Amino acid sequence: MNKLIVSSLLATSLLTLTACSTAPVSSPNPTPAPQQPSTASNTVAADIQRANVLLREGKQLDAANMYYQAALKAKSPQRERLILQASEVAAYVKDMSLARHYLKKLQKRALTPENIARESYVKASIALLEDNPDYALKLLPQQRGKLP
Repeated sequence: MNKLIVSSLLATSLLTLTACSTAPVSSPNPTPAPQQPSTASNTVAADIQRANVLLREGKQLDAANMYYQAALKAKSPQRERLILQASEVAAYVKDMSLARHYLKKLQKRALTPENIARESYVKASIALLEDNPDYALKLLPQQRGKLP
């Protein structure tokens, strides 16, 4: 029952994040990352495009790796957004070790409010997948007014 409540709260948080953001949020399938702004390098944009294609083809782990490779070439805050995308995709396919590895690469001081909320969502998703609903609840914002 507790897991059902946490799942419902996680879904509600996801809807709230989606309403407050133009960036994609995965539910239940990860969505492609947004394209880089026109000022970004062509290499990063090409990597994002390749990752989006891999994701659509069902090659989630390859897509996660490509998002991460694109992140290494991108500047903040897009860098952090792409790392979170990679982590989210890895969590979706239940590769928790890889999802955590990506999360460790985040530069916390470079996170935007939107990316802070997304990081909480990804961590809560991991906790829920690991059958730890109480911890997942602690990771989610208690008040919706604090969301970006």
